Amino acid sequence: MLHKTNLLAFVSGTKRKRVVLHDDLKRRPVGSFDTAYPIARLILRRDAVVLLSTHALAVHLLRPPNQKVYELPLANTTLLAASCSWAPRFVVACETQQRGAVQVLDLTALVGNAASSAAAASPLPPPPSSSSATVGVLPSSAVRLIRAHDSPVAALAVSPDAARVATASGRGTLIRVWDAASGALVRELRRGVDAAAIQSLSFSSDAARLVVVSDKATVHVFNI
Repeated sequence: MLHKTNLLAFVSGTKRKRVVLHDDLKRRPVGSFDTAYPIARLILRRDAVVLLSTHALAVHLLRPPNQKVYELPLANTTLLAASCSWAPRFVVACETQQRGAVQVLDLTALVGNAASSAAAASPLPPPPSSSSATVGVLPSSAVRLIRAHDSPVAALAVSPDAARVATASGRGTLIRVWDAASGALVRELRRGVDAAAIQSLSFSSDAARLVVVSDKATVHVFNI
């Protein structure tokens, strides 16, 4: 669901390869697009849909629909997080195939330029059957690879203001907070000494606190 609006996005079909945008006020679908691979994760923003499939991370604009503006080949990854729509930057973080590493992508310029060009070229959205636009390329300055932990990353979160990225270790004892722009370590937080499965990482709306939920039936709240 997109914030407090009536727009929802969900994965459809037995093969999980179609995304349907549904307007609950109108009680009908208002758009859809197909992907090449089964979808594992989906994040809906006011300007775009971020998808993590079994083989790639992809970003599609909401307007016009069916326009893919970015794709990054990835395999066997499940963790995905993104900044809020009101943030000054469009930041996406995802798990990588490297053990304990995450990739942080700044898509602000790419998505903003693509949306502006599409709106100027055609004020009306193309029909659902139209092909996707050329996929953009990010400059190296917009990509950060963070070697977050020695063990696999168990959970991932991006702060609402796009300034921080939080990661949890596979043992569940260490939580690390990183600067999204530079990839530098900002804080290291210890949840405990016993191993635990981290089930959720979430920043507060002002990005001042981080909430950690584990399978130990405990909730930790840290000041950042």
